[in-house]
Amino acid sequence: MSRISGRHTALSLGLLGLTGLGLVGCAGGAGEQSVAEACAAIMDTRTQKIAEVEKNMAEVQEDPARATALVNDTIDALDREIAALGNAEVRQSADTFTNAMRNLANFFDTAQASPSPDDETKYNSLTMELEAADQALNDLCG
Repeated sequence: MSRISGRHTALSLGLLGLTGLGLVGCAGGAGEQSVAEACAAIMDTRTQKIAEVEKNMAEVQEDPARATALVNDTIDALDREIAALGNAEVRQSADTFTNAMRNLANFFDTAQASPSPDDETKYNSLTMELEAADQALNDLCG
């Protein structure tokens, strides 16, 4: 497995580590929501999408394109849920998390197409960004 395809797997595995609270229930909607309602909605979507990655882990480990597709599907699902959230505080935190995930996924695409000596430094920085955004979402929703 190449270093970059290994990173696709690392991102997928990282998603599995970000299951957070695993709250259930969906309370989406355009009206105002409490933090707890909005957290339940976004965390439920996140947990469902990470379970999908976990279910397909064998494919993900062998196929960087499949890993990218699953990660992008996760990002798209979270973006849809974020758009439906009725709590600005949770929306902002979830959006920060999703943007950090998107930045890391974009890095993998770029690094695979055009490797650079700075890739390791960029990867570490983006991973820390994702972990910080995840922690902030967990702190808010915990």
